[in-house]
Amino acid sequence: MEMIKPTPTKRFVLDVSRPCTTKCLFCYYLHSYNKWNEYIWSLEKTKNEIDKGINRGNNYADFTGGEPTIYPYICKSIEYALSKNVRTCIITNGIVNKDKANKIMDNGLDDWLISRHGLENTHNYITQYQNSYKIQVEFIKEISKKMSFRFNCVINKFNQNDIFEIAKEMVVYRPRIINFINMNPHHEWQDKTLETSQVIADLGIVEPLLNDTIAYLEEQKIGVNVRYYPMCCINEKYRRTICNDVSVVFDLYEWDYSIQPKTFEAFRQWGINTSKNVEHKEHPCNICDLQWVCGGVNKHFFRASNGRFIKEITNTGIQKDDFYYYRQHNVLTLQER
Repeated sequence: MEMIKPTPTKRFVLDVSRPCTTKCLFCYYLHSYNKWNEYIWSLEKTKNEIDKGINRGNNYADFTGGEPTIYPYICKSIEYALSKNVRTCIITNGIVNKDKANKIMDNGLDDWLISRHGLENTHNYITQYQNSYKIQVEFIKEISKKMSFRFNCVINKFNQNDIFEIAKEMVVYRPRIINFINMNPHHEWQDKTLETSQVIADLGIVEPLLNDTIAYLEEQKIGVNVRYYPMCCINEKYRRTICNDVSVVFDLYEWDYSIQPKTFEAFRQWGINTSKNVEHKEHPCNICDLQWVCGGVNKHFFRASNGRFIKEITNTGIQKDDFYYYRQHNVLTLQER
């Protein structure tokens, strides 16, 4: 079986603005929306951040937010990055009209990462935007004439029964990679256990559907990542798709989080420290063979779910401290294009 060595990512993030055309029910910033609505970088700040990213040894930047396509300097920022030999991707909800999409692509954009969170009615409900699904479909039809793209799908209570059907819909557009991202409580969500419990997915429902979905997508030659999801809740042969805090900065499509220097040791230590701070390290994870391969489950997710989905995996015979033991085999998502 082909294997990939863990290599520090050369991609960084430009979190340029917070205003958004949707108000997704699981958004990291849902509970502080008004606070962040005026958060918009100047063009000069964006250029400075691009320069900083280059100085750390990077050559690729993701624009995020908010909705980056409504950032007033998005085209000029893409142009500046390209002038510095930095390729760019926009993470978008796809509520972008034809003219704006073409203008952005004509300015040198390299890739789109599109958020698709459900079948039509569910996607519209989650985004709290009428017809967001149909608008996104038209956007995809337009951009696919010019370039390839990827999908993000956040796993949550509202779409948990439809994971396989969502995948079947996305396959029609032939994305290169689909990321399934387990909804975890960050920022103000961390202190809102009740609200979190009403949004997070039931992993008992998700697990069999996710196993079937990964098998289906890989048969279609589409790469799959499952982010921030416990390895005990997936079939062993699909654990290679899991990308948690211990391995995330070795994913070529993830960000460097300003880690310096760009060495294996520095990035590995970041993963260890982040996992200790973010993920549950008590029972049953502390007796699980996968503790430092998986990294564990988000500790606030564990609390909000009363730990009912998590179980220890023991007597595996694996190398317990090799964080890349499974991940190295997820070839479709770890090769540079």
